[in-house]
Amino acid sequence: ALRRRQPMNGLKFDWSVHRQTLSRDLTDNTAQLVDAKPASFMSAKRPVDIALFGATGFTGSLIAAYLAYNYPTLNITLVGRDKTRLSALASRYHNANFDVCTIPSMDDQQAVQNIVARAKVVISAAGPFIKIG
Repeated sequence: ALRRRQPMNGLKFDWSVHRQTLSRDLTDNTAQLVDAKPASFMSAKRPVDIALFGATGFTGSLIAAYLAYNYPTLNITLVGRDKTRLSALASRYHNANFDVCTIPSMDDQQAVQNIVARAKVVISAAGPFIKIG
């Protein structure tokens, strides 16, 4: 049997009170989600399956490799600042359906918004993580 760890300060946590509150909150939120109408942007046609921001960085290149080997039929746009590095990354994986898109900076909101609007899924591996997150 699993034992619940007690807080270091010796205070006991009353799970029964919080379990009831959490259960009630989840029920209320689930009802709202079921009744919600889909947003118009969700029903729009999006030609890109995945947009990968920061594709040429350490984490981004690992994600690109994973997607190339596991999901070669998806339309994936590699997004970054350096077209040469993006093209080199895309050419490494001949079986993948990679497209390349450059943006000057993640601060360029219009460029980012244009790419995001075309994608079904957005993955951000763009750094510096302390600034962009």
